[in-house]
Amino acid sequence: MITAAIGLVIAVISLLVKKVFSAGSARDVFRILADSFTLPGGLLLAAGLGIWILNQGGFDGLLYMTRVLFRTKTQTKEGSVSENEAGRVEPYSEFIIRRHNEQQVTGYSFIIVTAVAFLALAGIFIFLYFSV
Repeated sequence: MITAAIGLVIAVISLLVKKVFSAGSARDVFRILADSFTLPGGLLLAAGLGIWILNQGGFDGLLYMTRVLFRTKTQTKEGSVSENEAGRVEPYSEFIIRRHNEQQVTGYSFIIVTAVAFLALAGIFIFLYFSV
């Protein structure tokens, strides 16, 4: 529900910025409506697919690299902050096992469904744009 509200807010802001109420013809109105509904649809689709890719492990290498880079830069007198209980830096293979045993992000399918709904509305407005 919040996802749909965020998408509608983005669409309304886009409609106001593009001045839909002062558009000259019906064709211009449909073009502005198509643009305004494509924007939240694309953003929500990118967010939903990004979460799905994250759950599938597509960003594991980047997450590990960033984690090790920033943790090894913060050294203490006792040793590196990124050292585990055995006193060594966690290897990539152990990071992957631990990461995939942790709770994954759920509930992102609604984001994708909402994005598809916005893109479907944009498709209808594109059809109306070309038929007017």
